Amino acid sequence: MNILAGLFYGIRLFWGEARVGKNFKKYQGAILGIALCLVPLILVLEVTEGMMQGITDRYLEIGSFHFQVRSFFSPEAGVEKDLIKALSEQEGVVNAFPFREGVALAWARGKSRGVTVRAYEESFIRTDPGLKRYVTVKNGSLGFSRNNSILIAQGLAEYLQVSPGDTIRIVTGRASTGGGVILRPTEFYLEGVFSTGYKDLDKYSVIIPYSWGSLLFRETGSLGIGVKVALPYVNLDSQEKNLRKVLPGNWYLYSWYDLEKPMYKSFQTTKNLLTFIMVLILIVAGVNISGVTVMMVLEKQQEIAILKSVGVNSWTIILGFVTVGFLCGLFGTLLGVILGVLGALNINVIILFLEKGISLFSNFTVPSEYYLETIPINISLKNLFFVSLFSLTLSLLASYFPSKRINRLTPLDILRKV
Repeated sequence: MNILAGLFYGIRLFWGEARVGKNFKKYQGAILGIALCLVPLILVLEVTEGMMQGITDRYLEIGSFHFQVRSFFSPEAGVEKDLIKALSEQEGVVNAFPFREGVALAWARGKSRGVTVRAYEESFIRTDPGLKRYVTVKNGSLGFSRNNSILIAQGLAEYLQVSPGDTIRIVTGRASTGGGVILRPTEFYLEGVFSTGYKDLDKYSVIIPYSWGSLLFRETGSLGIGVKVALPYVNLDSQEKNLRKVLPGNWYLYSWYDLEKPMYKSFQTTKNLLTFIMVLILIVAGVNISGVTVMMVLEKQQEIAILKSVGVNSWTIILGFVTVGFLCGLFGTLLGVILGVLGALNINVIILFLEKGISLFSNFTVPSEYYLETIPINISLKNLFFVSLFSLTLSLLASYFPSKRINRLTPLDILRKV
């Protein structure tokens, strides 16, 4: 097989049809088919990764942190301070801080909702880089100017119809010695309304001063130490082993992956399912290239017979037709990748435009709790490489198998039909 001759023959076939223009529409259909199927595939990969990263980052920085240290036994007074100091001195640790966490009922203006209450020291709220990155003040201020100040998320504030300066009651429960539950309502002054940018978090989040958390949540397990590291997604196991070395007895360490594994796995499953569906659609688009190759072989039978008569190897001719399929796949892939990247980079504008367009004809809107206010997009060159490789491989296979029938064509049989 003469490889150079085969490649030259394929390029001549492709550009010859393009120059004539008459029969080039079949190539255009194959190119557009590949491109239009690549666009949703790239969008699914980039947008789902952006959403997964954005949501996971918010949980890591605001809720579960990178690591959590907890004791399910009543620790001796002052032990947590020594432990925080020891954790802070470990390599890679950026911050270690105490917190209290519990569930309660928030009540205001005759409305109530179950909430997750987290108690932090004011220094943590004002200085932690992760919290400052993902928590934005919508109304009021982010701090504790009073002893009984409280900060609530935007979704909760909208539901309770409250604003800074209003009074909110937080009802907590504690098991009594007799087996019952003692309810304790506590009034708080609403200092500020914040947003995390993720609606699901904004519906149930409440922040109170650490001193109040120590009073309201005294049960075993409510005290925790949050640990933030420089690289939360890298070498998680080795970092965990490092931190465990300084833990005394009855203190347990949990990574963010331990705490958020169901959520993260759910995101991964959704992404994989959507990607699988888009790949199937791309495979269907490859049938276009197969069909184009079959038509070309039928149209060029006389030319194939002449080439074989003068001694051209069948595999050289096959390579020519495979080259045409590859070129269709190449141009389709380039066009699809360009459109897909442009779509991913502008996905927030596209979603807003679609929502406004749909609202003109219908009252339907996508429930806001299912997405981020702004989807962070960071184009992955690795994803683009593997998508392009798959598309080009598919194009080669889709053109190769129909071309193999050239082996069975004999010049005498073809010329007799002419």
